[in-house]
Amino acid sequence: MHLVLEYVLADPYDRALLVWTAPREVVERFVAEDPCVTQGLVTAWTIRPWTVVVG
Repeated sequence: MHLVLEYVLADPYDRALLVWTAPREVVERFVAEDPCVTQGLVTAWTIRPWTVVVG
């Protein structure tokens, strides 16, 4: 499992983007155990595939 990038999206600061090189199941397990999720700070999340267009 490897977290490649992590960004907070601004204006408003209400979302973040994490880019992983890991199977979906690994990311789902990370989210399920994340204290921000388990303590209710993060109330919604989505896992989507990333497609590299150039590079």
